[in-house]
Order: sequence, then C-alpha cells, then structure tokens
Amino acid sequence: MKRINQLIRHRDFQFYLKEIERFEAERIFCKHDIAHFFDVARIAYILKLENHLKVDREIIYAAALLHDIGRYLEYKKDIPHDQASVQLAEPLLIETKFNQAEREIILSAISSHRRVPVEISKMNESQELAYLLFHADKSSRLCLFCPARDACYWEETRKNRDINY
Repeated sequence: MKRINQLIRHRDFQFYLKEIERFEAERIFCKHDIAHFFDVARIAYILKLENHLKVDREIIYAAALLHDIGRYLEYKKDIPHDQASVQLAEPLLIETKFNQAEREIILSAISSHRRVPVEISKMNESQELAYLLFHADKSSRLCLFCPARDACYWEETRKNRDINY
C-alpha cells in the first residue's frame, strides 16, 4: 500500500480534503470526508473478497479515496463531482506511480460511480472496480442513524436502514 500512503500524504490530496471540509461545514447531510473515503475502500474490499473478484487492493483503495475528491469543485464551480474527481485524480495517480492501465481502470470507475453498473455476472475485469465502487459508496451511508434522514433527498428505497458491512 506504498502508493496509497503516498496518495493520502500528497499535498494536493490534503488540500482537496480541506476544501471539501470547508464547503461542507454547514452541510446537514452525509459528508464527503476521509472517513467516508476509507469506509468506501474497506467495504469495496469486502465486496471484492465476497464476490471473488480480481481487482487489486491498492487499485480499490485509490479509487475509493479519489471518487469524491472533486466535491469542492462541484461546490465552487458547479462541475459534477464525478467529472471533477477524474480531473483531480489523474495527476495524483501519475505522481504516485500508478501505470496507464491502472489509471484507466480507476478513472473509469470514478467517472461512473454514480450510475448502476452492469450485473456482476455480466462484467469483464475492467468493470469490476466500477461495480465495487458504486455498491460500496451507497452501502457506506448509515441512514438509520443520520440526523438529517427525514430531509434527505435520497428515495426511501435507497436509504440504508440495515447494516450489511
């Protein structure tokens, strides 16, 4: 996990986290903080193991740590955060020595993490990470305990009322 440790210590990554925190200081809904990023990473890794997928742990963690990093650009410049996250993630991945093939898989998963992926039985290897990221992102939210659950814009059927991970 050498590259992941480099990533979380990177000055730009740290800056993006602080900017998100600043923009979300008054937010009553789920935050997009380092705890969320690590929750997504760990749940995605559990899903990988449960489903016997081939995605490397470091690739999973990189995608999870970067999937919402563009949130501050969404708040500041109204750029959809999945697009902004791809824009901010690529230089970080290059600087932390992820190769071209790894970057393509990670960036593709980040860009599609808000859409339901294909069924697991129909996936090829490059779609596995997108599947893991999507489901881990949604499963990471503890809606049952959220003080803003009644005001939340998520449909009732999407809210996590049971804990699975």
